[in-house]
Order: sequence, then C-alpha cells, then structure tokens
Amino acid sequence: MVNIPVVPIIEKKETIIPKGYGVEEVIVKIDTIGTISAKDKIFKKNYTINAADNGELRELYVKAGEDVVKGSKSYRMKKDGNEKSDEYTFLEAGSISAVADVKPGDRVTRGQLLISFWNYSLNPAVDIKTLAEVPGSGGKKFDIYTALNNRNGVNVAVIEVKDPAPTNPERRESNEAKNRKPLRFGSRNDVSTAGNWE
Repeated sequence: MVNIPVVPIIEKKETIIPKGYGVEEVIVKIDTIGTISAKDKIFKKNYTINAADNGELRELYVKAGEDVVKGSKSYRMKKDGNEKSDEYTFLEAGSISAVADVKPGDRVTRGQLLISFWNYSLNPAVDIKTLAEVPGSGGKKFDIYTALNNRNGVNVAVIEVKDPAPTNPERRESNEAKNRKPLRFGSRNDVSTAGNWE
C-alpha cells in the first residue's frame, strides 16, 4: 500500500466579544475540514471569479469540466443602475471545477462566487527525485544546505542553495574576487532567500 502525503485544510474562525472599557475577548476556533494531496497543493493553483457588482446575471459562458484560455469570456451581467451589460474575461487559463447554480435573470451580489477553476502552477510531470539536479549539467546537483540556527535564543530555519558548476566560467568559485560569485540564494547564517542572479 502506498501512502500518499496529504496536507490538512484548516479553517480558522475568530469571534470577538466586546467587554467593558474597550476590552475585547477573542475566541479562536481552528478546525480541520478536509485534506488535499501534497502533490495537488504544490502543483495546482485554484482561482475564483466573483460577481463584479450587484446586478442581474445575463449569461455564464462556461460549464464545469471545460478548459478555458486567458482572455476568453467568463460571464455577462447588467449592473444595478446601468442600461447595458458588461462582459468579463478570464485573467488566467485553466479547467473549470465548479459553476454557481445561477441562471440568466437571477440577481447576484458583489463578491458572489460564480466560477471556480484551477491550473497547474508547476509541471506535475516533473520527477521530484531530479529537482536537486542542475538543468543541463548532466546530473550535477545543487549544493543544498539547511539547518536550524540559534538566534538570540530562538531556533530559526536557514537555507542556502548554490550552483556548484555554473555554465558561465565567470561564475565559478575561483572568480569570486571578480564579484561574480556562483549563482546562489539564501544564507547559511541568516534567514534570507535573497539571491545574486541577474
């Protein structure tokens, strides 16, 4: 049996109860409402399209399961106080996962969810075992350093990733005096993801 790593979906609700003299009591409730596979969490990005204003829906141009391209029509509505209808387009490409149960002529309110869709933010076909390899290097791996460093009594996570064999000879370790250090990001000492690539 294969264990598929999952990431919990957490819902956090805060209730603020006013007390006397400007004091408030805050009650925080955290609940796990489900899980999503780690692969989907890493590779998929979810999007929503909400009603732009209060008004009357004229048409939804998509159905669940369809693929859309950036710039294609998503919905048309007539805003309150306007005579003409406005059309709205997708700002990203993706696959439609859900469409609201609304029909032409139904009232919609500003911010009401109309369309949910998703797309891959990273290529899911990438072999995760090869992520440490420098592209085009024939199998050479990045120097990757991670640790917990104690900073003023607090443990902080640090990371540094460096290309050990840059294609550009000016980026090799022997040329550090020329201010062209090997490509890297992060630091072994400080909490940073700053890099020196141009």
